[in-house]
Amino acid sequence: MRCFTHGESALLSNEGDWEDMATNMIRVATDPVFSSNLALAAFQIVNANYTLGHYIQRLDAVIDQTINKHSPT
Repeated sequence: MRCFTHGESALLSNEGDWEDMATNMIRVATDPVFSSNLALAAFQIVNANYTLGHYIQRLDAVIDQTINKHSPT
């Protein structure tokens, strides 16, 4: 699952494409408004999907499913 979108919440480059990566880095370094918007969008994605609380909820659900599956009926 890819949750980041090029130009909206990240600047993505293909593996080994150092020229594209350099271009992306220059854009972030020279466009503070764009950089701020990119950072905010990425933060919102991470905060909505990848916090410790989210992982605890997922783990709790797995534990509950396992208990329910293996408990006597």
